[in-house]
Amino acid sequence: MTLLSIAAARALIQTPLSDFDLGTVIDCEERGIIAAFDAHYSAQATIAEAVEGGATDIYLRRRIGSVASITEARAVGGPTITLAASTYYVWGNQGRITRLPDGSAWGRLVTVTYTPADDSALRKQVLIELVRIAVNQRTPRKASGYGYTVEDTATAQDWQQMRDAQIARLRLPSL
Repeated sequence: MTLLSIAAARALIQTPLSDFDLGTVIDCEERGIIAAFDAHYSAQATIAEAVEGGATDIYLRRRIGSVASITEARAVGGPTITLAASTYYVWGNQGRITRLPDGSAWGRLVTVTYTPADDSALRKQVLIELVRIAVNQRTPRKASGYGYTVEDTATAQDWQQMRDAQIARLRLPSL
């Protein structure tokens, strides 16, 4: 599923790139988002995510829309038990689940089957900005003439910082 069409990108981003080249940039940036943050939201899709337990909280890769089930094993490869909803608390926007009662620890391996929260609008905003950065990024250069020197002071580090700031918008808050 593509979040940004070439036509929508053209309406938002001024670029001399051909449709093919702009589509390539969009695809590349979108693949990067999916690789780092999993597939885009789908109302029908549930995710089964296995995480290491042992503490009172576990953190998932995505914000949580709803939890279908949670299983835990006290040892890797050991028997699993399915937990009742009364044994955990979901902090949806944080992607965090706390084991109840307070102070209880999760088993060694926890598998959460859940529907992630719909973050499509935020992903689209970030994708637009990443494409804008990519098509506007240029190599620093200096031009002189007629007694003036004009220097482009943007560096690769500056461009990377702009990209990092956009990617950070998709990360869950850390506590």
